[in-house]
Amino acid sequence: MNYLSRIVFKCVCIALLLFSVSCLKEHGIEISNLNQDSVINEWIYNTMYNYYYWNDHLPEHPIYSQSPQSFFKSLLYNEGVDDRFSWISDNAEKNYNVLHGVTKEFGFEYFITYADTAKSNLVGVVLYVKKESPAQKSGIKRGDVFTAINGNILTKNNIQQLLNLDYASFIFISDNQKDTVTLNSEIVYENPILLSKIIDIDNKTIGYLAYTQFTNDKGDGSNEYTNELLSVFEKFKQDRITDLILDLRYNPGGQIDLAVTISSLITPNLDTTKTALSIEYNSKIMKYYDNENTNIRFKYYPNSYIGDNIHNIVFITSGQTASASEALTNILKAYTDVTIVGTTTYGKNVGSTMFTDTYSQSNWAIQPIILRLFNAKHESNYTHGFEPDININELNFKLIQLGDTSEPLLNTALSVITNSQKNSFSKVTKQSLIYNSINEKTNMPLLIKDINVTQP
Repeated sequence: MNYLSRIVFKCVCIALLLFSVSCLKEHGIEISNLNQDSVINEWIYNTMYNYYYWNDHLPEHPIYSQSPQSFFKSLLYNEGVDDRFSWISDNAEKNYNVLHGVTKEFGFEYFITYADTAKSNLVGVVLYVKKESPAQKSGIKRGDVFTAINGNILTKNNIQQLLNLDYASFIFISDNQKDTVTLNSEIVYENPILLSKIIDIDNKTIGYLAYTQFTNDKGDGSNEYTNELLSVFEKFKQDRITDLILDLRYNPGGQIDLAVTISSLITPNLDTTKTALSIEYNSKIMKYYDNENTNIRFKYYPNSYIGDNIHNIVFITSGQTASASEALTNILKAYTDVTIVGTTTYGKNVGSTMFTDTYSQSNWAIQPIILRLFNAKHESNYTHGFEPDININELNFKLIQLGDTSEPLLNTALSVITNSQKNSFSKVTKQSLIYNSINEKTNMPLLIKDINVTQP
């Protein structure tokens, strides 16, 4: 978003702030007569009235005496259908950290499935291990299977509790052998660049990047991860890659400015005067804008730009590919061809930001949808996700290490680029997915870094 747009938005926020001061009286509520929940709920309502994308559907007479969770839920527009993403939390600090990939954990993502066709036993399967985490230091790797934690056999009711402990002793099984691995949870700073490599095949030089979250840094303003991302593409440029595979299968989204950044690195015939994406807010905010000021344009990174040199762009996706990942796909579809390999993406074409309760100084935070995203062709038609060009589900196969050219999804992506027959993969018994740890992150906000949203 350009400089003028940011100034205009700040003016909008100031106007809304002045409006909010009188909002309590307008609703006939005296602060002295409110209990703590009612004060929090009034803050929630004011914020939603000002910023919620569907603010014209808010109830006229909200019931302020409810708990904050129930009150917030009562404000949502067609919850679960039109609004599938707004949420509330009583731990603002924890949620801020999660948005920047900072969590206290063991350091791996996983899914839970049945161990047998009778569906009597559950097992956990490691999807990927985070860099410099307790799991990586203990030698845990993708595809490892665990059956018990602290002596407890896994059940649908205990799995999340067991995996959120400070200490856990895991039973891993491999070739009928059991190994015990003990882990202490630690603060893990997830570097979203899980893996990058060059693959030379059939006279093609292919850049591969497994990217797990659109985040700039650890929340410290250093732009550490963005700088590393630019370095990855700078190396791709130096190695003169001819094609690109971007693995977003475990990427639930994050900061939209990074979707613009990546699109600016790979869009052919880059023109920084052109729109990457445009934003639509509620009518209350939009009346302060014209169309030009809601557009975000491409950026130019000369040392890392490869858009004019690559012939094929292939995205690897899954049902956990959401938000900023889908925004990136939508941006590119207005300018070039993208082949999608994997399964249908999550379907999130709206964005949000986190508001904290500075009014009553509580620890509540709300994450309402405040905008909808469109590409340069004014397309935003992926509420049901982007369907793959080649449908292949990794859970139907044995998990092979990411970056290995025999890994089914990567191998399929390579076959697209080389126009060759993909490998024949050995299938496993169809797995019923009970739980996927990445699903918890698919409601992360689609943050607009350039917007400074002032609290109402």
